[in-house]
Amino acid sequence: NTTISHLLVIILSVHSLCAGISYGANKKLGTAIGLFIAIVCHKAFAAFALGLSFRQNAIRLRTAIPSILIFSVMTPFGCFIGLGTATVSTPVGARLFSMTFKGIAGGTFIYIALVEILLEEFEGKDDKAMKLLGFVLGSLGMGALGYI
Repeated sequence: NTTISHLLVIILSVHSLCAGISYGANKKLGTAIGLFIAIVCHKAFAAFALGLSFRQNAIRLRTAIPSILIFSVMTPFGCFIGLGTATVSTPVGARLFSMTFKGIAGGTFIYIALVEILLEEFEGKDDKAMKLLGFVLGSLGMGALGYI
């Protein structure tokens, strides 16, 4: 179903835009480094999931390239928006702006993970226990990384 792949492009692009805005609006070096690492690490997985969705739905490369380009430029575009907003706003306004878009980015990430990817993975009858174990271990690992 190509609709699912195109919906995934839209959701991942909004997520990437919000993450970029949050990163661009940030003014603290320590937070910026942490955000940069998080964005780079999970952008690769998001791109992999998007490519896999295109492949599973037999979308031709010529059709997928515009969507891939849109997805690719959203984070840098968001950085410019966030930087511009942080430059012209007060420190409190910039912080509120950054927090709002961090929340939107986190919410879209949770939506993508739970609704678009996990439901599809658990639909099949094979290896549900292993998939659940992988999900739990991955969640615990990511939670542990939050405290490092």
